[in-house]
Amino acid sequence: MAQAPVPDRSAALELPGFGGHQPLEPMLQAMGKLAALGATSVAVACNTAHAWHGELQQRFPQLEVLHVAREVARTLARDGITEVGLLATDGTYRSGLYAKALEQEVVCHIPEVSECERLMYGIYSGVKTGDLALAQLCFESVARGLALRHNLGTLIMAAPRYRWR
Repeated sequence: MAQAPVPDRSAALELPGFGGHQPLEPMLQAMGKLAALGATSVAVACNTAHAWHGELQQRFPQLEVLHVAREVARTLARDGITEVGLLATDGTYRSGLYAKALEQEVVCHIPEVSECERLMYGIYSGVKTGDLALAQLCFESVARGLALRHNLGTLIMAAPRYRWR
C-alpha cells in the first residue's frame, strides 16, 4: 500500500488547467514508484481520483489500474442488484464515473442538492478533521433519506475513508 500527498480532487475538477492544484502529477509519481517496485495491479482508493483513470492507465500500460466504479458495477450485476443510491463527493458526481459504469445495468439515485452539501460538510468538517461523529451524522442522515425516498436496499459509499461503527 502506498499513499502520496495529492491535491484535492474535487477542487481540481472545478478548476481545470495546469498547476500545483492538479492531482495528476503526484498520482503519476506514485504509480511510477509502484511500477518500479514490480507492482502489476494498482487500486486507487479515492473515487474522485478515478476521473484521471484513463491518463494513469495510458501512462502505465504494464499496470492493471483497477477502476472502482467498473468493479462496483460488476459486483452489483453479479449479485443481481438493479437499483442503488450513491453517496459521493461533488467531484465524483461531476465526473460521472458511476453514471457511466452503471448506466447499462443499474439505476443510480443521487442525493438532493442540500444532501450533497451535507455529504461534503461531513467529508471536509468531519472525516478530514478527524471528527468522525460529525461525519457519521451527516452520512447517515443522507443515506437514510436517499434509501427511504427510493426504497433502496443498496447504497454505494464513494466518499473518503470512513469506517462505520
